[in-house]
Amino acid sequence: MKISIRLRRLANLSTLNLVQKRLDAKGDLVHSTAQFDLRIHYEVKVDREAETSALNKEIDRLAKDIETKQKRLADDSFRARHRPKSCETSK
Repeated sequence: MKISIRLRRLANLSTLNLVQKRLDAKGDLVHSTAQFDLRIHYEVKVDREAETSALNKEIDRLAKDIETKQKRLADDSFRARHRPKSCETSK
């Protein structure tokens, strides 16, 4: 197995490109030494619309959950059935 394939799997990289020339930064993370240059290109692919929709659904779900809990706590019969147990001290 080639070293580049092993390294790509070990580092969990989608691609690994080995080149003989000097690398320019182009906004990526670059580390240069006398022996080698390393450029890490990181690109996040996010579906902004889907993420926004998912977050809004979560916000709505949590708001409904809070409302339900507040209604339960306002209900005297619920509170009477679910009183906190008092701590018993051993004698």
